[in-house]
Amino acid sequence: MIIVSAILLVIALPILSVARANPIVASIVLSPLGLTLVGATLKRLGFGIWTIIIIAGALVLYGAYFSYTSFGERNHDGPSHFKYVEYLAKHGSLPPPSHCFVCHHPPAYYGLAAAVYRLCALTKLVRPESGIQLFSIVLMTVFIIYAVLIIRRFTQRESVITLATALVVFWPYTFINSVRLHNDILVTTLMAAGLYYLVKWDQDDRPTDLWVAAAVTAFSVLAKSNGYILVTTLVALIGYRLVFRPNRLVLLKRCAPPLLTLGVTIIAFIVTRTLTTHAEIGENVLGAAYKIHPRDYVGNEPHNYLYFDLKSFVEEPYLLSRTDGSGRQYFWNHLLKSSLFATHNEVPDLETAYRLNRRIAEIMNVMVLAMLAYLLAGIALITKQRFRRYLVLVLNTALFLLFIMAFKALIPSAHHNDFRFVYPIVIALSLGYALVTASHRDKQRVLGYLGVVLAGSFILLSIVYYLPKYDLVVNYLPRKVLRKKENALSTVVPARTKWDKRSNIIMAGDELVEMALAPHRTVKTIDLSVDHNDQYELTIFGQQETRKIVVGPFIKEGHEGLARYTQEVEPPVKKVRAIRLWPFGGDRRYSLGHLIVK
Repeated sequence: MIIVSAILLVIALPILSVARANPIVASIVLSPLGLTLVGATLKRLGFGIWTIIIIAGALVLYGAYFSYTSFGERNHDGPSHFKYVEYLAKHGSLPPPSHCFVCHHPPAYYGLAAAVYRLCALTKLVRPESGIQLFSIVLMTVFIIYAVLIIRRFTQRESVITLATALVVFWPYTFINSVRLHNDILVTTLMAAGLYYLVKWDQDDRPTDLWVAAAVTAFSVLAKSNGYILVTTLVALIGYRLVFRPNRLVLLKRCAPPLLTLGVTIIAFIVTRTLTTHAEIGENVLGAAYKIHPRDYVGNEPHNYLYFDLKSFVEEPYLLSRTDGSGRQYFWNHLLKSSLFATHNEVPDLETAYRLNRRIAEIMNVMVLAMLAYLLAGIALITKQRFRRYLVLVLNTALFLLFIMAFKALIPSAHHNDFRFVYPIVIALSLGYALVTASHRDKQRVLGYLGVVLAGSFILLSIVYYLPKYDLVVNYLPRKVLRKKENALSTVVPARTKWDKRSNIIMAGDELVEMALAPHRTVKTIDLSVDHNDQYELTIFGQQETRKIVVGPFIKEGHEGLARYTQEVEPPVKKVRAIRLWPFGGDRRYSLGHLIVK
């Protein structure tokens, strides 16, 4: 089945390309073949039926998420990553560091993405940027496979494997990562693969596994500097064995060649990059991290790392990197909350942050704390002997957390506290939670069922949150009315003002602004400023009539931010009591600067 589905995929691709099939037809043909190939591969690997169903279902959901997620959504530097890929695809050489914000990064991901870019340009089935997002789904599939292989190394109990797999594939940040045009997806996939071979070597003591782990680790460093965490894990594990195991000389002879090869590869890479970019070694490792704007800096005192602000975590559903009320000042607040819905700047991404999803997010924030407490309480019951069995995972998780703490301490930006830097720890945490739940079910069934209900509810909410339902919610659920007084909107906000300036009124698609007029009066002219690339409907409520006027969009090359409109009302509407502004078309990032009537 693997060979047949792979052959059919290879045959279908050029046929669809020659036929100039549209993306919908191509997806109808290719998706079943891709899912068949994945399912057959998972079955060949010995995965259980429920594990296969969960992974296949997750891939379908990632496709649904992809259908409404462009490469810049929830991915602030996505356009810069695309510039790197595009330059490499068109010129066949690495771009100069000045070409884009991320052009200092190692080339591994961008070389692979450039190959995908060229394939998309050749077949014309999808746009190159969309093709690279689909490539991310492929890499996420590989990540998930290695995640399950790691989980199966520690348990053969199908209920544990099933629950741990479901937590990995349906974790909120997994949805975000699945279609991200970003080098994080490659490095996290490589780190999962490297971690698997390290676990395999620790358990089976086969030199081949150490060689493979070292090779994958070296490749991860060529993808992004996060790969150094895996280097540290490998070295620390070898150091542990040298201290606590007998036959140290034999062990050293076995470990020295792959370790030396890894070291030489990394040193050669660093030297080459330093010579070609003419940058300092530290800048080659951290690159644009040095250029973070001071407005994104947060506190860097001990309490910023030790204190957890429960109030802001529960009350504010999203993490805003430039708003203190969201908990951005505290390491653990930021890390936990960004693991759910990523880090936003000043306003949440309105593609997902409409009212229904905000309520879901608030519930999930509370649930993740309950799940974490459940996990930590269960870990406390693990014996010392069993703890050694999980040493590789514990060591890797601890190093991830130390890395992100050190990164943030070195350059104390809120963005350096994002979960994407430590995303692979979702494997160890999911396995730990599933093992704790199983342990409770064996001893205290009520606690075991509690763990299953918590995780199951969390997974269900995560799925509902990321399902494409925006139009359904906006068109069929009641809209929230943001009531404003006339004097609150009477200060003129000029054209080209940033759409998300904090003083503007930011609206989701299921919200509208209503301004009451007191006293009631005749309206002849309406002066307003709204986001330039959207459409808005003005409804004027008079004593004897209700008038509707549509404004926007204002599309002009080089124009960004707000556009200002002076709308004549002919004939005038008498005794107007209120005016409503409803955003109904555009990029779903809606804002109002001012609204003045005359």
